[in-house]
Parts: sequence; structure tokens; C-alpha cells
Amino acid sequence: MRQRAGDVAGAGAPGEARERTAGLREKAGRLLVTVRVTPRASRNDLTFADGVLHVRLTAPPVEGAANAALIAELAERLGLPRRAIHILRGTAARHKTVALDGLSADGFQRKISG
Repeated sequence: MRQRAGDVAGAGAPGEARERTAGLREKAGRLLVTVRVTPRASRNDLTFADGVLHVRLTAPPVEGAANAALIAELAERLGLPRRAIHILRGTAARHKTVALDGLSADGFQRKISG
């Protein structure tokens, strides 16, 4: 039986680490993160589950407002300058691929969970 990231698992369960980082890839000195954006939320919030960064934003998806809010929220939460965050795919979609310069997968996990 395959376990999902939210299921209770014993320490070192097979596939556990792989599932937690499934949406994270390091390529050419950048960390690529799979993101799911929910605009017009009641509050801004970031959670990482099932290998996807779920981002709730109060900004509407109009004229790039949600994309700008996404970059601002990631910069604040991850302690990165805005210029280090790039939306590579999905600028007009809820599912996006975001590149983070100067951050490892381990560093990302620590900052998101803490």
C-alpha cells in the first residue's frame, strides 16, 4: 500500500522522503518548485504537502496581481530577495513552476516548515 505525505508513517519509511520532495528539483543552481495557487483567499498562507507548495493569496488573479503577491509572499517567507524568484511556467494558471535562486531543497524545507 502506498503512503501519502499526510499519512502517519514510521521513521525512514520507504518513499517517504521522495514523496515530501517530489515537487522539488535542483537544476543549474536553482531550486524548481511546483506551486498551486489559490487566489482571493481569506488570508495568505503557505503549506507544503504531497510534493506541492500550496499558496493561498488574498490577491485576485487580475493583471498579474496574484503573481506579484506570490513572489512577494515567497520572498518574505523564504528570506530571499524578489529578484531571486522567477515564475517559469504557468503565469496565467493556478499550477506553476517557480525557480528559486540560492536555496537548496533542504533549506526550502526548513524555511517552509518553520
